[in-house]
Amino acid sequence: MTDQTDVGERRAIVIGSGFGGLAAAIRLRAKGYDTSLLEMRDKFGGRAYVYEDQGFIYDAGPTIITVPFLFDELAEIAVKNIQDYVTLNILRDVSEDFDRGRIYLPQDELARFGILEDQLKSRFADDGFRSFVQFQIGRAREYYQAAELGVPLLVGDAAQLTVRVMGRLYGAILEAIERQDYDVFRARAFVPFSRKMVLLAECQKQNLKDRWTRFVG
Repeated sequence: MTDQTDVGERRAIVIGSGFGGLAAAIRLRAKGYDTSLLEMRDKFGGRAYVYEDQGFIYDAGPTIITVPFLFDELAEIAVKNIQDYVTLNILRDVSEDFDRGRIYLPQDELARFGILEDQLKSRFADDGFRSFVQFQIGRAREYYQAAELGVPLLVGDAAQLTVRVMGRLYGAILEAIERQDYDVFRARAFVPFSRKMVLLAECQKQNLKDRWTRFVG
């Protein structure tokens, strides 16, 4: 909603602070609007809202960022550096991201493993690069294992199943990268449809087991 006063001052109100609301507010502010962002919760985020309960941290809903270049665009509009706020890192897309002029990898960790930008450009996976990818996979698995402990505490079977399936699916992508000997330049790692169905069945079985545990407990 926008308005223009008698003195020419332009004002805008954005209702909701999900990705769309935040992006709209940034764009309006960059165009000179005096912008107010309204949110009913205590923090911004929409379905990317994060909350804590009993020592665990939860996402309010599953959020997959498939167009990270839009974050770059918003940062440019706001005259900010996206790397000062967030690191977007998808291991299997390193080559594709580089083709688009983006490197979503921690610069300090690239330096620690002796990886230069020219090496990413040449798509050469030497021992240092393989060790770097192996390190990233190990850390990701630690996050997945820690998050798995909190799945039974989510409210609703659908929420538990969604989070569990996403964790298993992305874990399977890590396994595919390992089968490529950590060479993400060789081919884009993926999970076959048949494997996805097996993972779904395993997660449904675990959900039923958790439900039974709650019932008899």
